[in-house]
Amino acid sequence: MPVKESDAAPHNTTSPAAGKELNEEMEITRFSLSFRIQHIILFTSLIVLGVTGLSLMFHDNWFAAFIIRLEGGVETRGAIHRLAAVALIGVSVYHVLCVLFTESAHKELMKLKPGRKDFRDFYQALKFDLGASDEPPKFEKFDYIQKFQYGGVVVGLATMIFTGFILWFETQSMAIVPKWVIDVTFVVHGYEGLLAFMVLFLWHIYNVHLNPNVFPMDKTWITGKISLKNLKEKHYLEYEDVVRKLQENDSRRRPILRGRAHYLRHPFHIRRSAGGLAEMHHLPWEARSQEDRRQRLCQVLVCRRDGSEKVRTHRQDLH
Repeated sequence: MPVKESDAAPHNTTSPAAGKELNEEMEITRFSLSFRIQHIILFTSLIVLGVTGLSLMFHDNWFAAFIIRLEGGVETRGAIHRLAAVALIGVSVYHVLCVLFTESAHKELMKLKPGRKDFRDFYQALKFDLGASDEPPKFEKFDYIQKFQYGGVVVGLATMIFTGFILWFETQSMAIVPKWVIDVTFVVHGYEGLLAFMVLFLWHIYNVHLNPNVFPMDKTWITGKISLKNLKEKHYLEYEDVVRKLQENDSRRRPILRGRAHYLRHPFHIRRSAGGLAEMHHLPWEARSQEDRRQRLCQVLVCRRDGSEKVRTHRQDLH
């Protein structure tokens, strides 16, 4: 349930674009802290709801009866189930508000919109898996599987919350709807919960934990970080976008003066010399020794009007 994601801010303070080759072990932020907290609340509440709900649905089974006894009986089981439902409703409402009122969450939602490319990626994935093509599909930030899972979660949660409220306030609901609606709601709520529980454990858990490529688990859901190497393998188009942003940021951090001088902010201070040259002093100056704290080493980049440049090093008294 993506809410906010940083624009691929580098986890390493050293820019990989400083050289010609990128450090592919460098990590970037893929999922924000807000997203990770929502994800934890979501799957925790779903697990509790699944265990407490399915134990009631199959109460005549010996194992379900054993689970109910572990939960403290039928009444305690109901209290636990409702408490988990409140947590699920709360995180769902928070997610909707984030999508509606925050720009970053709205952008993430737009990246989850299905499109024609998803069908082409699915077809290319089939060809690659069947050996008909040597090239795997190139995904953006979210592939078609993640988009399908997100859509399934949205539809499933809406169904579970709506039918859950009817069953929670069954007496009040019977004053509005006929009895058969309550019976259908009970069936839909139970089997929708069973479907969600099976998808959670048989599909999602395999993809993020048991898949040989990520076993024993993909730690991105905990740290929110992913290495450039893994990003290149799983989401190549997002990788290209991240590299482009890193290179643009690096070029902005290394300005070069040519011709007319421009005044920049810290850490550069620029002045004009008597001969009309532009001098760029890099601040702060490095101390050469403990005994000589009042004098620092200063490197000056001198840019002539004809475009040539040279670096002049001298000592300057700070007093």
